[in-house]
Amino acid sequence: MTTLLLVIQVILVIVITISVLLQKSSSIGLGQYSGSNESLFGAKGPAGFLAKFTAVMGILFVINTLALAYFYQKDAKSSIIDSVDTSKMIEQNAVPSSPSVPSVPQTNAPSAPMAPQSGIAPIAPIAPVIDSVVAEANETAQNLVAEFNATVEKIVEEANQTIEQAKDTANSVAEKVMSEANDTANQINQAVTTQIDKAEQKADEIISEINATIAPAISIETNSTNN
Repeated sequence: MTTLLLVIQVILVIVITISVLLQKSSSIGLGQYSGSNESLFGAKGPAGFLAKFTAVMGILFVINTLALAYFYQKDAKSSIIDSVDTSKMIEQNAVPSSPSVPSVPQTNAPSAPMAPQSGIAPIAPIAPVIDSVVAEANETAQNLVAEFNATVEKIVEEANQTIEQAKDTANSVAEKVMSEANDTANQINQAVTTQIDKAEQKADEIISEINATIAPAISIETNSTNN
């Protein structure tokens, strides 16, 4: 359960980070390309939708963090030694006591001394039980550490893949924007060049009309002077 909550925690962090970067209010990051999504989110762009989505993800993040803290505290209080039943081990290792010597029936003859009873059965050693419990605890701890490391490596690998995909998406969007900007600049240059050519052509026509108007007057004045 703790591993599942940890995976969800990392996924929530990645989702919140991406949603914050996509918002228009940030001046850096991917927010500068969010304006092209107006048809998807509405006339005002993704600002309202992303704000609500980020708030919901933040609430889920807080709830998941509290759940993680609860389960970590619960796991810290429990111990593997508490789950081991040592009573059966002690009963199996216990040494049976020796049978008691039957008493001699009383007669008129002097009673014979009682046979000495055997010594008290030794208590079963607890050291092997403790060693077994410690060995099981170490093995379980090693398995948990190995599982945790594998989970962390998987999460890091998935996070790296997500980051690479985000980078590729950002680069493709940037290239598309640059291409559109270059096309627009070329169109503007062509339009300006066309206008300049038209203006030059119009100026040449005006000069030709002026020359055509002035030329007869100059020829008449020249003829009158010669006369």
